[in-house]
Amino acid sequence: MHEPLVELKGCSRRERGPTFDAAFFPGETVAVIEPDRVVPPTLELLRGTSTFRRGTVERRGRVSHPPGPPPRRRESLQTYCRSLLGDGDPTRIAAALTELGLWEQRSARATDHEALAPVLAALLGPEEIVALPLTLDRLDPWATRRVWRALSLEVARGRTVLLHTHRLELAAACDRLLVGDRDDLRFVGRPSELPESAPAVVRVRTAHAPDVRALVEPFAIQIKELPDGMEFVAPKGQELAARLLIQGYGDVEYAVLRRPPFEEVLLDLLDQ
Repeated sequence: MHEPLVELKGCSRRERGPTFDAAFFPGETVAVIEPDRVVPPTLELLRGTSTFRRGTVERRGRVSHPPGPPPRRRESLQTYCRSLLGDGDPTRIAAALTELGLWEQRSARATDHEALAPVLAALLGPEEIVALPLTLDRLDPWATRRVWRALSLEVARGRTVLLHTHRLELAAACDRLLVGDRDDLRFVGRPSELPESAPAVVRVRTAHAPDVRALVEPFAIQIKELPDGMEFVAPKGQELAARLLIQGYGDVEYAVLRRPPFEEVLLDLLDQ
């Protein structure tokens, strides 16, 4: 088992209130979703250019920093890449440009791909952890797909990608997810775990609604009567009533438990 490259212990932006732990391992993608106005941004906290008010951050790998100025007018992409690479292996330039579909481009400015400068810097850099602030959000779907493939190759080589994004489909595709607001992080975990944190909606068909209602009331909120039964919301950890109905307790024809989709839960969390 690999050691985490970045480990957060008891961290919080605030002096009071809950804290959180998180660990990011080699070969993982980590999405950060938070408003642009958050100060300091989570990526800066992970880089170490800012600090949490509470807790400790242990870094066992280097985190990339934003690149310098974008390519100069009429500067070739190869020249620009050499300035980023320094003394590194020059064969990496051809590999990075090919992965991004830029090898045939003569000028960085002429391609309208200046937004790819942070990606090139990350691909060519020596850091074990690649941090990209909203980079993919500025790209069209075709460029996004090429960048995602290039980043996936880096992840397969053992690098970790930290991606600040507002695009829900990118967040859902990552291995881990951090969701924050201006005060602190609201969720830390895997994207698949986010729907599990939301209340479940249970649809019941029964001819004996009063009896079934009496069974589920201790476990449910927002019970809604329907012509053929009822629908109720079971908070996390309180799905017992739905399980009992599904297993045959109560006079019901069927009971269906549904979790809201990832995008719906995430948007609800951001609205709170």
